[in-house]
Amino acid sequence: MEQLTQMELTHVEELLSMEALAVKKYKLYSEQCKEKEWIPLFQEAMNQHQQRIKQLINQLRKHDGKETRKH
Repeated sequence: MEQLTQMELTHVEELLSMEALAVKKYKLYSEQCKEKEWIPLFQEAMNQHQQRIKQLINQLRKHDGKETRKH
């Protein structure tokens, strides 16, 4: 795969930062929430943002040539 440009890397870095911040916020919301029915919603949102972080990292690995291959 082609290497990413510096601008593309900067955008991915920004996305990773935003996703990490969202994880922190939803974790805090779920810990401080007094309405028990909202807690699973915050936890699900946190999990979705964690999954996006993993996806972004996997994409970076593919473009960097460090993708792990299963044989």
